[in-house]
Amino acid sequence: MVNHSEFGQIAQGYVGPVVTAYLKSFEITRVLGEKKEDQSDRQNMRFWQGTSALHASIAPAMLLSSHTIRYGSNLMVNIVYVSGNDSIEEVRSVDAVMNSLSFTGR
Repeated sequence: MVNHSEFGQIAQGYVGPVVTAYLKSFEITRVLGEKKEDQSDRQNMRFWQGTSALHASIAPAMLLSSHTIRYGSNLMVNIVYVSGNDSIEEVRSVDAVMNSLSFTGR
């Protein structure tokens, strides 16, 4: 099992670059705020991040992302949602969809 300090290193080393790439590719010009959560459980390391920002042509913008690594796997699944609608309802809906997804064993 991964200890809590390792989660931070994994998030910084693997999740951070993915989020940075999305911010750049979607032309996010300025980050206004971020919320990061470790939503890991017994099956997966799961990192969630919400970012509110200014976009080159859409303001405000939001970027929600979930990054999941199943224990014992070298595969990371990244789900990223970008919207120009800074709506609390939309954030809750997207977050519920992301939380409903899970890995299944064969």
